[in-house]
This record gives sequence, structure tokens and C-alpha cells, in this order.
Amino acid sequence: MASANKADYEEVPDVEERLIPFPEKDPRESYPEADEIQARLLGDLDSLIALPNPKVELPRIKAEQLAGAPTTWKGLVGVLKLPTQTFMASVIASALVIIWGSPIAQMLYPYLVCIAAFASSIPALTDRFTNQSDKAFEALDKADNTIDSQVDAVTFKVNFIVDSIQDLVKEVLAPIRPKLMKAQKAEAILRKFDDSIDIPDPDDIERELDGCGDAIAEKMEQVKRAVDFKKFIPLFLRSKKNFSMYLIYPVLVVFLALQLYGVYQTSQMKTTTDEATTGAAATESTRFLRGSVLDTDLDTMVEKARSYTTEEPSDSVSWYPFWVSLQVFLSAVTEILIGFIMSQAAAFAAVLNITIGRVENEANRALDSTGATEVFDEYLTTKMEVLRLKVLKLVKSMIRIDKVQEKMIDTASLDVSDLADSAKEKMAEAKKKQSLSFNKLPWSPFGKK
Repeated sequence: MASANKADYEEVPDVEERLIPFPEKDPRESYPEADEIQARLLGDLDSLIALPNPKVELPRIKAEQLAGAPTTWKGLVGVLKLPTQTFMASVIASALVIIWGSPIAQMLYPYLVCIAAFASSIPALTDRFTNQSDKAFEALDKADNTIDSQVDAVTFKVNFIVDSIQDLVKEVLAPIRPKLMKAQKAEAILRKFDDSIDIPDPDDIERELDGCGDAIAEKMEQVKRAVDFKKFIPLFLRSKKNFSMYLIYPVLVVFLALQLYGVYQTSQMKTTTDEATTGAAATESTRFLRGSVLDTDLDTMVEKARSYTTEEPSDSVSWYPFWVSLQVFLSAVTEILIGFIMSQAAAFAAVLNITIGRVENEANRALDSTGATEVFDEYLTTKMEVLRLKVLKLVKSMIRIDKVQEKMIDTASLDVSDLADSAKEKMAEAKKKQSLSFNKLPWSPFGKK
């Protein structure tokens, strides 16, 4: 037997599930010479021989397993509270910069307010990623433990199948054993009636699957040692420290770089606009100072020249700090939303399932490399086929033995009948002789003749 104690199976889920598929055709039709139990055994063996070798199948992680509490409007307001406060402070700072009027302050302000807005989004982003990562790490720990349990499940499945077949073999042999023992004792007599008769050994059939449990267990232990789950985990999911170093920090750096680049682009557009406006004013002033064919009045030309050289390049320059504050605030809000999308449970589940799939493939490759597949072929295909042929031979042998025994009984009955008839004839003849001998006497013992 593959396992001495079936009570051990109670710890394994889905024991009640039939692990041997039902044959497509009624085995009693395939094996009409067999009785019901024998046909069931032969049908199960046919199904097992056609069944592919078992594989390691790891359960996938569903997004629902990683999903936390849904984000409510109240929660969203709480997330945006700090960026909004930073925006209000930047609006006040914008007014102060405009009032101060320092060119250096106006040049540095956009970058400073950009960094402040980005810093206000960091807590929301890191909290979101950290919360999701905690669930991901829990799922990975379960998946790591699942590897051994799933490999053990394959071992259990094979052992359970073998044990079920061996139990069915015992059920088939139970009523046959007494007949075979009598046939073995009367083998010489049976051969007088059928010299080609073969009396099978039931123990030989039972021993066909011996050693399966130990062989399977040894190979599956090698499979477990060959599969290193952590080797297939992405670097950023191997520890919480790695998660921060290889995922959170790079994402934050990218977001900051994008914000600074946006501010730089806006600053460049402002500079280009200012230069274009100033250049146009200078050109117009020079044209008027030199004299225009359209404006010949000297006082008019002087007045226009003064206005071009003294007025501000554009009214939008005064509002530029406010525009930058709004821009970086919207960028910070957009980054938080992108971070929430990136950290969705479905995204983490997809990454984890890719990892689990790679581990599953590695485990099944280990089945081949450790020789476990060869053991499956030996016990679930080759030996099952040998066992099927032996059982089929046993069934046919028992039919022949039964026929020979019936012939012996019929012969014995005929012999007894012949002996009885012969005895009756001899008794009748003896009586007749006795009667003749009395008639020949000259006198009668009973008186006168």
C-alpha cells in the first residue's frame, strides 16, 4: 500500500472528490466476461492509463483578496487636504513675490512652489503604496507556503489513486482466493482435464503496485527542494525595504522630474513671450524715433516712444506666479490619482500572478528534471497496464477453472451412476443364481417339493 493509514488523508481538502475519472463506456460492456466488481476495476485502470500525469497547479490571486476598503469622498478629501493647504499657501506666497518685485524671487519661485506641492503629495502616495504592499506581501507568503502544499497534493493524489486501486484489487480477490487455493491443491487433477490450464497467483497481483508511496514521496521531496519561490519574486517585492527602494522612490523621483520639467517649460514660454513683446516694443520705438511716414508729428512720435520703453511687457507677467501655483497644484493632484491607479489591487494581482505562473512552470519542469514524471509513468501507466492484463488474465483463468471443475463434477456423477447400475445388475444376477441352486436340490428344506 502507498499509505498505511488512510486517516492521514483527512487533513487534505477535497478527499471526497473522485480522483479517478469515470470511463466513457460502461466497463461491463467492455468486459462482458467479468462480474460487476471486476469490470469496475478494469474500467478504472483503463481511465488511469489514459489520464495525463499530474501537474503542480498553483491557485492564482484574485484582485478581491488584495482590495482594501473602497475610497470614499470623505477619504478622497482627506488625501487632498495637504496639497490643497499647500496650494492656498502658495497663492499667498505668489502675491508676496509680485509685491516684492524681485527678479530673482520671480525666477526661483516656480521651482520652490513646485517642490512644495510635490512634497505635499508624498504622504498620500506612500500611504497608498504601503497599504497595498502589505496585502501583497501577505499574499506572497501564502503563495510560498502553497508551493509545498500543492506538491504534497500531487503526492497525495497519486498515493490515493494507487491505494484506491489496491483496495479494489483486494475486493476482487476476496471471493476468488478460496477457489484459487482449492484449485492449487487439485492442480494435478485439473490438468488431466485441461493440460493448458493456468492457476494465477493472487499475491503477485497485489504486489504489482508495492513501493509506489516511497518512490513518489522521494521524488516529490526533490521537487520541493528544486523550486526556490523567492528566486522568481520581482526585486521590489522581496522585502518592504526593497519595495520602497525600487518602487516608491523611483516613482516619486519620476513625478518630481515631470513637475519640474513642466515648470521649466512654462518658464521658457514666459521668457520667449517677454522677449518677443520687448523686441516688438523696441522696434516700434526705434521706428518712431527715426521718423515715420505715417506719423510726422514730432510730439506724437516722442510720446509713443516713451510709452514703448517704459510699459510692462505684458499684463500676464504679473499673474505668472499665480498661474504656476495653480499648475503645480493640479500636477500634484494628478500624480496622486496616477499613484492610486498604479496601486490598484488588480495591478498588484497581475504582477503576483505572473510570479506565481513562473513558479508553477518551474515546479513542473522540476517534475521532469528530478525523475518524478518517470515515476508517474511507471506507476500510473506501465504498472497499471500490467495490472490490468493480470486482472483480465485472472478473470479468464477463473472462467476456465470453473468450467473444468464443472466437468469434473459431471464426470464424477456419471461414474457414481455407472457404479450403482453395475451393483444393481450384480445383485440381480446373484439372486437369480441363488434361486436356481435351490431348485436343483433333491429335497426341500421347507418340506415336500
